[in-house]
Amino acid sequence: MSTTSHTRSGLTGAQAARRLAGEGPNTLPAGRRTPAGVLLIREMVHFFALLLWAAAGLALLAGMPQLALAIAPELSPPTR
Repeated sequence: MSTTSHTRSGLTGAQAARRLAGEGPNTLPAGRRTPAGVLLIREMVHFFALLLWAAAGLALLAGMPQLALAIAPELSPPTR
């Protein structure tokens, strides 16, 4: 980028046209979107989610299915 004198009014039309021709438009590249299925899997298997799954499994082994459902919110029925 060339150095130019800065003024209160900004670049002149000629300077702006020269920069646009040389460097292209001032836009960000489009970001890549992560598929919804991948996002769902990531939510289910991060560290704290795995701890909750293990606790829910232990609650089931202990014969407390209500507690298991309360611990594992992905399995809980929706509340109204």
